[in-house]
Amino acid sequence: MLDFEDFNFSGAVTPLYKDLPSQDRAGATFWNEGIVIFQSLIPAEKAQALAHFLFVQNQGQVSRRDLLMPTSNNTPRNMSVINGHFLDSVDPIRSLYEDPRLIAAIEVPAKASVEDLGMWNGEPYEWDGVTCFEDILEKMVATRLEKPGDTHGLHLDVPALSLIICLESPPEGTGGDVECYAQGPRGYPYLKRFRLEPGDGYLMRTDCIEHRVVPIAANHPRSILNLTYDFKGRKIEPNNSAELLFA
Repeated sequence: MLDFEDFNFSGAVTPLYKDLPSQDRAGATFWNEGIVIFQSLIPAEKAQALAHFLFVQNQGQVSRRDLLMPTSNNTPRNMSVINGHFLDSVDPIRSLYEDPRLIAAIEVPAKASVEDLGMWNGEPYEWDGVTCFEDILEKMVATRLEKPGDTHGLHLDVPALSLIICLESPPEGTGGDVECYAQGPRGYPYLKRFRLEPGDGYLMRTDCIEHRVVPIAANHPRSILNLTYDFKGRKIEPNNSAELLFA
């Protein structure tokens, strides 16, 4: 099972800022794009073992969803899911999620996004740090695309921050890539597309950056663990998307 010692935040994929120290690279990219990607965030074998634990050993906790999400312009959700109620009951996962060292590592790039993206989505905000998300349904979730055509359609999230860890990934060219409208020059969004290998991860301002997962084309699963956080004191406008997808 994972713990904080397995994480390596030094692998930030930030070619525009390659001459900066690793923490500064992550912050600069997050400030400019609202997303930072980490290669080999955790060991691949740990990621694959966690996928087996969640979706095979605990198959009884997995629910299938095939729906159009009304809160996201009826974009599709075709996937298997595990909600936060179960993940919160697994002591090592809950301990990892609440680990002050993990939260501190997220705060380094997250703080850089507040001045720009905090205003960008109409929410003036004074930095007060990062905290765990309150809604147990979606504070930790795991999702798996496993059938041809499975996808997580374009959407925004209620939590401000998502730390996504890739557990399984289909072969290149068979779908499962992430597409998002990243923050671009002068505030104009642009389409960014990337794929993840098992163990890779990314941190995203998911309340501001529209994102989706490209449908998979074959029976090669794509699974992730999503740890969600928020800014302390941020006004949250909930919707019922979590109940529709994870309850």
